[in-house]
Amino acid sequence: MFGTSPKKTTFLIDFLLMIVGILLVVKIWKLDFAVSVPNMRIFILILMYVILQIIRRQLKFEIQWVSYLYYLPLLALIGLKFLANKENVNLWSDAIHYLSLLFVIAPILHALLLFRSTKFNQIS
Repeated sequence: MFGTSPKKTTFLIDFLLMIVGILLVVKIWKLDFAVSVPNMRIFILILMYVILQIIRRQLKFEIQWVSYLYYLPLLALIGLKFLANKENVNLWSDAIHYLSLLFVIAPILHALLLFRSTKFNQIS
């Protein structure tokens, strides 16, 4: 990270976000929200994901709409905690399962947009 080009650093952070995102998706899809609540491993992975997002925003040249996609699964997890009851827990569970895919899709889209941008190609 230190002494390397911003291009390599940004792609490294996107790669780490993809790995943490894949781990999050696997953990979330294994969890049955009707029976149990998210465990500490999921919250640690979410914290790692948010910290990597903050680092990427500090290094980023411009913030794109893709950078905000990961808020949707986070809001769904918060909604599960505060708004779910026995009647609608399956709805919240399905929403969290499908929205968790954004943890992986967002860094992939960000890397593709960054690779295609003309401003990025001018940077060493």
